[in-house]
Amino acid sequence: MTYPVTLAESLAVIGVIDPDAYTAGTVYTAAIEMNRVNQLIAIVSIGEITGDGTVNFALQQSATSDGSYTTITDKAITEVVTTGDKQVVVSLDASEIGTDKPFVKGNLTTAVAAVDVGVVILGS
Repeated sequence: MTYPVTLAESLAVIGVIDPDAYTAGTVYTAAIEMNRVNQLIAIVSIGEITGDGTVNFALQQSATSDGSYTTITDKAITEVVTTGDKQVVVSLDASEIGTDKPFVKGNLTTAVAAVDVGVVILGS
């Protein structure tokens, strides 16, 4: 007898930025090896944005896990300002990056004021 694969069995949490009230700065997920993942989705959950705070998120790639990371074209969100309480999803297929840069990180940048935000990256 064949059993269907459930969604929970086909997805894994492969990257996180813990939800918190972040002041101005940049936070990264751990490096993700795309040669072990077919696809991923990054779910950015934005809560309250105080004052003139802003939120930016991008998927970035590098040749090595501890190398220099650059933003992947079309894999970033438009800057979110002043009004929070949003969820944004950024997806990436392994075929969208070159084999010369197989490592990916999520890059969360907040500016000006505190922002409640967190990121979960799921991979299959």
